[in-house]
Amino acid sequence: MIRRYILLPLFGLSCLFTLNASAFTSPESLNHRDPPIERVFEAFRNPAAEARPFVRWWWNNNQVEEAEIMRELDVLKAAGIGGVEINPIAGTKPAEESKAKVLTWRSEEWDRVLLAACKGAKERGMMVDLIAGSGWPFGGKFLKPNDQIMRLSVHNKVVQGGSGLRIDLNEMIGQKPAELYFVKVYPKAISSYDQVRDVTVNVSKDRVLAIDLEKGDYVVTCGLLEIGFCAVVFGVPGADGPAMDHMQKSVTRAYLERLTGVEKAWGEPLSTYIRAIFCDSIETMEANWTHDMSASFLKRKGYDIQPWLPFVIGEEKHVGTPEFHDQLQRVRYDWSEHVVSVFLSNFTAEYSKFCHDHGLLSRYQAYGIPLLMGLAEGYMISDIPESNNWLYSQDVIDPMDPPYFTWNQKHGYMIWNKYAAAAARMRGKKIVSSEAMTNTKRVFHTTLATIKQADDMNFITGITHSVLHGYNYVPPDVQFPGWIRFGTFFSEHNTWWPYFSRWVDYNARLSSIFQETRPVVEVAILGKTADHWSVTGLQRDPIHLEPGYLHRLWEPLSQLGMGCDYVHEAVIQTAETEKGLMKIGSMSYKLLIVVDAVSLDPATADMIRRFSESGGKVIFVGRSPERAPSMIDAKANDEKVRKSIQAAMKAGALVLKAPSKDADSKQLRVWTSDLLDQVSFKLPLSIASPSEALYSLQHRAPDASVLFFTNTHRKDAVTSRVDFALGESGLWRWNPETGERSPYELPYDANGFEISLQPLESVLLVTGGKGELAPKSAQPSATVQAFIIATPWTVTFAAVNSEKTFERIYPSLLDFTTSEDPQVRTFAGTAVYRTKFNAELTNFTQLHLGQDNDFISEIELNGKKLGVIWYGSRPLELRDALRDGENELIIRYTTTLWNAMGKEKLQPSGLIGPVMLR
Repeated sequence: MIRRYILLPLFGLSCLFTLNASAFTSPESLNHRDPPIERVFEAFRNPAAEARPFVRWWWNNNQVEEAEIMRELDVLKAAGIGGVEINPIAGTKPAEESKAKVLTWRSEEWDRVLLAACKGAKERGMMVDLIAGSGWPFGGKFLKPNDQIMRLSVHNKVVQGGSGLRIDLNEMIGQKPAELYFVKVYPKAISSYDQVRDVTVNVSKDRVLAIDLEKGDYVVTCGLLEIGFCAVVFGVPGADGPAMDHMQKSVTRAYLERLTGVEKAWGEPLSTYIRAIFCDSIETMEANWTHDMSASFLKRKGYDIQPWLPFVIGEEKHVGTPEFHDQLQRVRYDWSEHVVSVFLSNFTAEYSKFCHDHGLLSRYQAYGIPLLMGLAEGYMISDIPESNNWLYSQDVIDPMDPPYFTWNQKHGYMIWNKYAAAAARMRGKKIVSSEAMTNTKRVFHTTLATIKQADDMNFITGITHSVLHGYNYVPPDVQFPGWIRFGTFFSEHNTWWPYFSRWVDYNARLSSIFQETRPVVEVAILGKTADHWSVTGLQRDPIHLEPGYLHRLWEPLSQLGMGCDYVHEAVIQTAETEKGLMKIGSMSYKLLIVVDAVSLDPATADMIRRFSESGGKVIFVGRSPERAPSMIDAKANDEKVRKSIQAAMKAGALVLKAPSKDADSKQLRVWTSDLLDQVSFKLPLSIASPSEALYSLQHRAPDASVLFFTNTHRKDAVTSRVDFALGESGLWRWNPETGERSPYELPYDANGFEISLQPLESVLLVTGGKGELAPKSAQPSATVQAFIIATPWTVTFAAVNSEKTFERIYPSLLDFTTSEDPQVRTFAGTAVYRTKFNAELTNFTQLHLGQDNDFISEIELNGKKLGVIWYGSRPLELRDALRDGENELIIRYTTTLWNAMGKEKLQPSGLIGPVMLR
């Protein structure tokens, strides 16, 4: 008999742990405290270390020495960095390039250097996180075979029945030194698992199957159990070797307990210097097994998984009759849920518990490849859920193409942002971390403008803290550009490093305000994870991409003026309903959108019913759910789901047609707007002129609203009226670049305000707070005068890593990469433009550079500094710098390193203009 299994919601797992105080940040201190807006402003002006960006500090080859460690900490501190994640990793270059000694992870020398680094950071007011081991997934040569990572794979071959059949199984599975876990045979047109015949005893030592079969088509299926099938990727000595078995709690604890040896070596707790232990992305290479996997499945689910293993391991196999296929999908769901549950319980939860036992925080990345081992569920366990954003996961060269923000949905990083943010919000956590600016294709290509664009979109999707990917420890005797493990080239040797602190301060101030205020989110979105687990198992691509619009809905919602959270069934089942609200932890949702789901757990369907009956708005997109996913009590639970959904629809839930599969951004936005209209959902903030470039975010303090808008377009400005109930509140602009605030300059009234954003510009608006109702400026004049500076330019080129300069005179501006001069065409560094012009009119107020190819320009007019343009094509105020007669204009123009590094396609470079007065 199959027993009913009730899953303890993962939402409550963190409550089971004993929480110890940390020298830096306790789990409790990560919770929102709701300070008044004036206290928020003080934090905004002077961001704390935990709000400032951290860097992933790659200790390449573990060739680290105290003197260089202190120097690099000084460099990072001077740039405004708030902390480091110490991450020993195998370098891209051989250790022999440096005379520095390779240290073994957890050796006496390594422990000593680690302590010096931690003390050095603390002395500088910086924080430290530490990766649990090295590389990924964690492991080491010290692991015994029974503690190593395990995988059960299935290999099939169709054969014709007959007597005296001899089948060489090595042709199916290869010459792998692994255990033949089972060999089974079943009819190709199978209708019941009772037809599966175990023939393992018929296999000889040399793996030849001898068997007699009746006439017909059969499938021979082999289960291959591989132990230690993969090794740590980029592990340093001492933490390299076979990967560990993440499915065994004792193995997880034993591995992590190796860090307690650090405490013994120091004579102090880890928490004296370390904030959090970090776990990188879950890339366990299809690990799906451990020693008691079948027994634990039987205990949890109440039936034997063994007969079903040939069908549920790996990709979906369309076999047998429709009735059998339906059973198979239910079992595959149970199997997928079990694998996730075992992993989260025995690795993720145990890792978090270890951190708490030692007064540390757990910082955890729940995404991975090729399997998603509980993306949404895993983020509910850690203290600091961490996502990831990529800059060049697509093959992009020209920074202007595409001109507005786009992302690679198949890769999935913005999806991970949304699930990490939702988990933190529901648990009332203020820090949502991101492995920020990850980049494996275009290391030297990245501009500060690109970083700002990606950073703003991290904030839009709920990220409140950045851990930059990354800063490389480089021994002093290694030549330029040093050792580069991955990522954007965050280095004092980068051309734009002198301006880097401008972005750091910008990021820190926004992180601070978003950490100290609460997000306003009224829409919850539930995907079809149960169906994916039933059909394709834990493969991440289908979850990311099917249906294509599911994980893009956050875009049109933000473009229209509202936020959303992606939720999962376990948290919906914990919800409370009250007067049209679905309350999950710290969040309250007014609208639930269920996307293309065929299957729901009965408890989820029942909660949706109660939410709908309480006055909540529910939309089923594409279809309404009609069945339960599990094999357990399938018939009875199917009926429960149908009755709950019918009751929800009777109470007002709607089924709406899905958007087109190939809907572009505008079409999806129109569809989303229509969806909201059909359920009469009133937007608390509405953007009158939405576009694919303009995104919004709303937070709230007890006494103020915080509104953030960003224009992701690199070329075009955006303007719009924003409808928002201001009442008699003043509207203030908080400038994250300077830490200052001032009355908002554009027109506004009790019902809303206007925004006008230049390319890549953002604006942070706060209601109430200091001061009375702010004055409203008049509309700027529609008449614009322009004076194009068309005089010749003298350009002095100072190439990176060179003490020599050279000079060229150009009658007009040009793209360096179009020059026939190889020095100019492949130039990287700082080019100083100089020109003199006569101004016949003196009523100009602004200077525009025109197209600058996304690089950095520092402008000086007649000896007076006008400012630095490090993103977008923003105008600069002339103030009193312009004079009658002759004027001298100097522009210090800084490129990236890309064109000097011998890359296959040059990056457009140089001022294009037109440079003009307006």
